[in-house]
Formats: sequence, C-alpha cells, structure tokens
Amino acid sequence: MTQFEFEQLMADTTKRISGDISWSEDEDHSPTVEFRVDVASQTGYTLFMNGAYLMLTPCEQITEKIGELFICSTLNEYIRIRTPFLYPDGDVIDFFYKEEGESATLTDLGETLRWLRMQTVTQRKSAKQRQLINDICLNHGIEFYRGMLMVRFKKSEDIAQAIIRLSQAALRVSDLWFTFRNRASESATDEVEDLFRDRQITYQRSPRVTGRSGRVWRPDFHTRLPERSTLVTVLSTGSRSAAREIAALASAAWHD
Repeated sequence: MTQFEFEQLMADTTKRISGDISWSEDEDHSPTVEFRVDVASQTGYTLFMNGAYLMLTPCEQITEKIGELFICSTLNEYIRIRTPFLYPDGDVIDFFYKEEGESATLTDLGETLRWLRMQTVTQRKSAKQRQLINDICLNHGIEFYRGMLMVRFKKSEDIAQAIIRLSQAALRVSDLWFTFRNRASESATDEVEDLFRDRQITYQRSPRVTGRSGRVWRPDFHTRLPERSTLVTVLSTGSRSAAREIAALASAAWHD
C-alpha cells in the first residue's frame, strides 16, 4: 500500500464497524479482555480493529474506587475484605468475595446474623424482626440466603458499589439489636421468658409460693412440663453492690 492509498483509506468516511463488539478473555489467561471486529469500507480493503483492556483485580478496584480503608487478603477460596465499619460492640465487619465463571458473589457468610443472635438468649427471631431484615435487604438490593447477606453480580460490574450496599445492609441489620426492646429497660428475666416461649414451655410468671416459715415468696417463673414442674429465679443485676443481696435473698427463698 502506497502512502497515497493509506491517506485515502484514513480519510474515507464510509468506514464502519460491521457487527457487534464482543469482549472475550485473553487466550493467555491474563487479566486482559479483548475484542476483534471487522471494518467495512467502500475502498474494498480488508480491515479489522483489535481492542484490549486490562481488567483490575477486585482488590485493585476497591483501592482505586473506595480507598485504602478496605483491606483485602486471601482466605481459602475467598478474598476477605475487611471494612472500616463496625458492629455495635466494636467487632469489625468483614465480607468475602468469590468468583464463579462470569459472575461473582459478595457475602458476609452469615456473620451479621450470628452476631445478632449472640446478643440475646432467644434463639429465634420474632416475625417482626424477620420482616425488618427482609425490608432492609429489599431496600438495599441484598439477597438474604440461609442466614447470609449476599450480593450476586457480574465480574464486569462495579464491586465497590456492591461493597457499599452490603455494608449498609449489615449495619442496618446489626442495629436491630437496639429494637429488640428498649435495651435500657430490658431485663434478663424478659429474655428468659422469651426463651420459654420459643421452646413452648408452659410457665407462670411471678407465682406466689408459701415457704415453711409461712412467708410468701415470688420466684420469677413456675414452669410446667409433663415430667416435672420447676421454680426458677433469675439472678441478674446491673449493680455490683446489689449482687450479694440478691443472691442472699434467692438462697433464703430456696431454703424456706
């Protein structure tokens, strides 16, 4: 091709890409994606266009888009992402990233619900609490699957946005700890009552029981099962100075 022909080809305004551009993985399995597409022209020359784009690793995307406060490390088949966000008691919120083909999954592996469950003796969540969790997931576009908060997306999509959405959902779900009840007024006795209710144990709260001395005592619960009935006193106080007096009163009640 002469210089004149080359200049004519470059100046040709009829050149156009024929067909769609389709990106594919590099044959050498590098992080690069590439495409090749034919170019039609009235000059009759056989033309094509090659393109390549170096894909950033998940950790590089995180550092570039949302800063170095998010720390990546490899953990078995996952990439663990340590966020700057905390649960209400100060525990760090971690997420776990995994790729499968063209898709990727970002999840907390159930840590948020595990943390929430550890804040109370009640093993089951109420219907209202379950509804609140579902509403949070719906609001942030999060999937709630087998106790895990999860985002599924294509590898080509923005991982930073997925991390922010999942972080917001984890924070909101962990904040449900404050809505179980008014934590300032909630007592351990209330939680034990929830436990009896969840286990479907028949009980009476604060029954009147007369001791050998003739004094009437008020234990916290009287539970009834087919094989036995039991009186229960819950020892709990927010004051260290009152603990000895409460224990002494419970001991006197049982001896009577």
